[in-house]
Amino acid sequence: MAVQDVKSALFPSTLPSSSSSSTVTSSSSMIGAPSSSIPRPTPSLVQSPFTKTYYTTPIEAFQSIIQEEGPRGLFRGALPRVALHAPSVAISWTAYEMAKGWLLWLQ
Repeated sequence: MAVQDVKSALFPSTLPSSSSSSTVTSSSSMIGAPSSSIPRPTPSLVQSPFTKTYYTTPIEAFQSIIQEEGPRGLFRGALPRVALHAPSVAISWTAYEMAKGWLLWLQ
């Protein structure tokens, strides 16, 4: 479990079954936000039935971006995506961890 590993690395003094909201939120944001903010080619740029096709495959899109904009072009728009997704990822993982703790407490 990646969340448990990050929590234990960041907060070694807390027990695995006890999850404070700050522990859950910080570890969840560190795991979920970067993975959900990976830039992907827009489907309309890859292939659109109504306009000229710019790219036929994702590999062609990748190569074109590298040639035209350099490696930095792959990360264009990454910061706004992280800023957009981080709060929702933190909330969902916090809810998950709190529900998991409650269910373990019931056992």
